[in-house]
Formats: sequence, structure tokens, C-alpha cells
Amino acid sequence: MHWLALAAALLAGGSYSLDPFEGSNPVQHAHEPLVIDGVPIVARVPIPVVQPSAVAVDRGRNIYVADAGLGAVYRRSAAGENSVAAEGLEEPAGLAVDADGRLYVAEYAGGRRNRGSVVRLTRGAESETIAQDLTGPQGLAFDADGRLHVALSGENRVVRIGAKGGLETAVDNLPAPTAIAFTHRNELLVVCPMSGSVYRLSADGRPHVLAGGLDEPSSVAVDALGHVVITCLGSRVILRLDPASGRLSPLCVVPLGTSGAAFDADDNLLVVNREHGLLLKITTTLFVPCPHCGKKIPVRIRPRIDPAEPDKDVL
Repeated sequence: MHWLALAAALLAGGSYSLDPFEGSNPVQHAHEPLVIDGVPIVARVPIPVVQPSAVAVDRGRNIYVADAGLGAVYRRSAAGENSVAAEGLEEPAGLAVDADGRLYVAEYAGGRRNRGSVVRLTRGAESETIAQDLTGPQGLAFDADGRLHVALSGENRVVRIGAKGGLETAVDNLPAPTAIAFTHRNELLVVCPMSGSVYRLSADGRPHVLAGGLDEPSSVAVDALGHVVITCLGSRVILRLDPASGRLSPLCVVPLGTSGAAFDADDNLLVVNREHGLLLKITTTLFVPCPHCGKKIPVRIRPRIDPAEPDKDVL
């Protein structure tokens, strides 16, 4: 057993039961991911936000956090340096990054009728409006074809933004959608806190309930393995849905009021908490060096959470 993998298991509060190196040939060996049973590691990420509302990550490992209270977007570089990416925004509520690394921001504008917009940040922290006269824009997400989708909570629909700024309805008649994401099959997921549900848009173009009976669901994200992660404002438990079995199970425990989920380059989850002014990282993937060649091997934490644990202090 490699001691770093053992340390990773102990750090996650779990057990390590697989040694892929034992008895192997140092010249011919595999780098299969290791899996341990344990508790994902929840930790604060230092960034000067007051009322964070959304989070996104680009390919350069930069983390972007929208602050609705300050009307700004903050950037935290891979080196851990914080800076202002944009300011003077009208209640930023959603973030997304395109394939070219450009950042898009949904300006909620208090949900006032036809006052919301979506802007694209250009070099020099300047912004370019690509959609306007919106009511309640919040969640943003790109589909597999690179088309930007916007959840319009004030219009009860999700729209696509065309190349020339025109809007096309992707799905409507939903109760105030606030957050969206796409599965690996390019299926649209929509969060509706009013109905306590997360919907999946099927091939027939109609929404079907993916998960219901939730306590104010607030955001949704999809990891590298296709698991759907759901945060709920009214619960301290982040949920994870297995795409194969459809089983919904606890992922980890966080402070009440957590939302704004996004995965980083290492497939670890980032969330924000507006009430406490927090950016949190939930580590479910660690890395250990191969004892033969030094290559980094992923160690995945298989969540082992007691549903009765939400009462404990997680930070």
C-alpha cells in the first residue's frame, strides 16, 4: 500500500482497500484510479466576496465568483491570487465560460421586468451586452454545440441566445427556473425551487421530473462521471444522483443556504453560500504519485455520509 494513498484515505475519514502496485512489474504497470470510501473534504476558499451568487471555472483553472451584493465578479487564479474580473454589474446571478475562455454574466437586476441582461466580458474587464430586455435571468449554461442557454425565472422559461442575439425558447411553462446545466448526453437540466424539482428535458422536448420533493433546490452540476449534483437552499446536504441507477444519495454536508455549483478541472465541486459569504471546495478527487514513475494517480472518494449528520458543524 502506498503511504500517500493511505494518508488520503485517512484524511477523507475513510478506508483504503486497493493496492494496484502490489506484485506489479515496475516497467509494466497501470495507472487506474483508486477508489476509497470516505467523507468528501469541505474547505473554504479565500476570496473577498460578500454575497456570492454563482461560480464558474475556466480551462486555465481560474475560478470566477459573482457577487450580487457588490455588483462584481471576482477571479481567483490557479496560483491563488484574487482580483476583480468585472464590476458595475446589476446584481450578477449567473456565470458561464465558453470554449474560448470568455466569461458570460447574467444580470438579474432585481428581477424587474425587461431590466435583466446577459453580458460577455472582453479583455480589459469591459463588458459587451449580448441579450437584453430580459426578466429575471439567472442560470447560464452552454450545450454541446456551444449555444448559450439562460434560465429566465421571471418568464418561466429557458431560452437559447443566437449568434446575433436573438432568443429562442428551449422550454417554457416551468415554475420560475433559476439554474441550468447539461448532461453528457446534452440533455438540459432545469432547477425550479418553487416546485422543489429538477427537470430533465427529454428528446421529445418536454420536461420530466428528474428529482422531486427537494427543499428549495438552488443549483445543479454534472461531474466527469455523469453524476448529477444538486444543492438545496433549505438543506445542509448536497445530493448526488447516479446516472445509471437513478439513485439519489448524500454527497456531503455544507452550511445551510449553499448554491451555485460548478466542477473544477480536477472534478472537485465548488459551491457558494450567499448567507455566509463563502466559496467552498468539496474535494472528492485527490492525487498521489506512482511509486514507479511519479505520474499522478487520481484517488476518488466514494461518499460515505450519514443522513443524520447535517446537524454537525462542517467548517
